[in-house]
Order: sequence, then structure tokens, then C-alpha cells
Amino acid sequence: MNNIVFAVDDEVEILKLYENVLKTKDKEDDGIGLGFFDSLDEEEEEKCCELYTFESGEAYLEALNKFYKDGKRVSLSIVDMRMPGMHGLDVARAARKLDNDMVVTVVTAFSDYSPDELLGEFEHGIYYLQKPFRHNEFRLFVISNLKQWNETVNSNDLKNDLAVDSINDGLWDWKIDTNEVYFSSLWKQMIGFEDDELKNEYN
Repeated sequence: MNNIVFAVDDEVEILKLYENVLKTKDKEDDGIGLGFFDSLDEEEEEKCCELYTFESGEAYLEALNKFYKDGKRVSLSIVDMRMPGMHGLDVARAARKLDNDMVVTVVTAFSDYSPDELLGEFEHGIYYLQKPFRHNEFRLFVISNLKQWNETVNSNDLKNDLAVDSINDGLWDWKIDTNEVYFSSLWKQMIGFEDDELKNEYN
């Protein structure tokens, strides 16, 4: 599973709060909402996510771009709205241009944008949390979104694989350098041959 979370906020205390809330869950903690986590498997409960924190939108986007150049993906971004320099909405827009599957959570103490406005801006995978929030509910929210991201991406990958498989059913291939030839069963049928009439020359 991909459990990578990027969080950006100009308040260092908020970033430290994220780290504390999303760190390994204390098995003996009897805080509010602990029962929600009983249904999670042991591995997920021990490690909620891999969290990276940033104090500005510019630092966030620089790290995000490097991350994707290295072939990695971010499942969830937690973005503060009001920050010096880049506004959180601009940061979120840039992140989603890089990865349209990324879940974006806007966290703010103000009401610059309504949830409906944000939904209209991003269409999908956008959430809105108002400060202050309950810590256990926030942790559950993050875990739920990570699960949803993984399910969605895995489903999309499966659909792509099936599409490729169905296309490949009607293909032939000739390796010129080795003179090896492959004819799929559907391709043979399309040109009027039985499956055993044209022999594949692949080793």
C-alpha cells in the first residue's frame, strides 16, 4: 500500500500536531474514538502513514516535484489555506496537475472558500476540515482516505491491464532482429485462419 502523506502549514505547531496524531498508535490509549481503529489490521494500526511536512507552499511543491521525478506518488496532501507566499488553493491546484488521483484535504480556521466552491474547483478527491478538529477523528479521516486512494488506484490499474489485454488479443508482432513472429488467436480469426493454421515462431 502507498501511505505517503504530504502536509504543508506555515505554523510549525500544526505540523508537529500532525506528526503526533499520525504517529504509531499507542495500544493502551483509551482516547475518544479508539474503537474505530479496532477494525484496522495490525500492520495499518502500527504504521498509519509516511508523513512529510513543509512550512511553505514553495517548499512543498519543490519536494513534490522531486518525489514524482523519482517515480514515487503521494496519496494524500493536507494543505493549509492561508500561508505567506503561495495561497493554499494555488498549492492544491499545482499538486493536482501533477497527480489527478491525489486526495487533497484543505485545512483552515477561516472560511475563504466553502466546501461547495472547493468541490466545484476540483470535482473529486477534495475534502475540507475546519480547525480545530478532534485528533482521533483526524487520524481516522487520514487512514480512511489512504485506504480509498489505494482501492481507487488499484482498480484503475486493473482496468488498464484488462484494456491492454483485450487489445493484445487482436495483435501480431514481428521481431525483426530475431525474425520471431507472434500471432494472437483473435488476429488469426480476424483474417480468416484457424488458431492452429499459423504457428507462432516465438521461442
